[in-house]
Amino acid sequence: WYLVLILYRGHWCSACLNQLLDLKNDFPKFTQLHASMAAASTDPVEDSADFMKEWRFPFPLLSDTKLQVIDAYGARHPRGHEEKDIAHPSVIIIDPQKIVRYKYVGKVATDRPSNDEILFALQQIEQQAAKH
Repeated sequence: WYLVLILYRGHWCSACLNQLLDLKNDFPKFTQLHASMAAASTDPVEDSADFMKEWRFPFPLLSDTKLQVIDAYGARHPRGHEEKDIAHPSVIIIDPQKIVRYKYVGKVATDRPSNDEILFALQQIEQQAAKH
């Protein structure tokens, strides 16, 4: 299985909420391509839990308050919100061998790939893997 890791700005970001809701709606399309999903932000655990309770996403929302995951993928946005460091909106696809096969780091809140673009990237990655 592949992992589609979504780095989002925070529960307060409307563009992020729209993206997460779109991913929720298309979740079956991702599982058909053998992809699981997780989303991470700098939100504290309590905020992530409340956000999850409100919207019931079919994937975990991870709390990366120390920006360890965000930094690992080069997605830190220094002083991106209320003078605090947050994540640039990002999508990372990691293959079963833990190799990053796709990485998109957005520049602004609305700069993120569509679900169709992510699904297409997954299909391309799977086709390449099938050839080898």
